[in-house]
Amino acid sequence: MTESKRIRTIAVELGWQLVRQNGKHEIWQSLSGNRIPLPSTPGKARTIQNAIAQLKRLA
Repeated sequence: MTESKRIRTIAVELGWQLVRQNGKHEIWQSLSGNRIPLPSTPGKARTIQNAIAQLKRLA
């Protein structure tokens, strides 16, 4: 599974919905209304860890 697909899977499991996306970022919205931009193609492992931590923190 690619890293971007892993982030998407975790986001959906935590109740996030994809609002919109362009070439660089995807905007995800939680059920409580929080919106965060996530990289659609994360490059480094730290970026992936930060994105997953942010999803969990705001879920």
